[in-house]
Amino acid sequence: HKEYWGHNPVGALAILAILFTSLALISVAVFAQGRGIAGPWAADVARQTSDLLTVVHILLANLLMTIVIVHIGAVVAYKYVLKDNLITPMITGKRPASPDQPEPRFTSVAVAVVLLAVAAAITSYAFRYWGLA
Repeated sequence: HKEYWGHNPVGALAILAILFTSLALISVAVFAQGRGIAGPWAADVARQTSDLLTVVHILLANLLMTIVIVHIGAVVAYKYVLKDNLITPMITGKRPASPDQPEPRFTSVAVAVVLLAVAAAITSYAFRYWGLA
């Protein structure tokens, strides 16, 4: 078993699957309706389209939960089967160096702050646009 500073290739694919499934889930949610709630644009599409996107939304939610559960299962398996604790480094941000790996290179704090500000602005706009705030 090879150690990585970040996710191994399969773990990276799982994270990408989580991100893209989440994006798809949100994209169809704005048109979906059911159980007394509706997405902000559900009334702007035909009822059949909204019903179809509601089904797609449910399928994507189930897919997302499946991916997350498998990913968590893999982390647990790494801890108990491979004796590689991935949980503590996720919390502390520190992992003992492996002799065959170079030190990781991190981006600057300025880039992180800019990305956080952009994400906060988009979220704030979305909440105000849809009247959630």
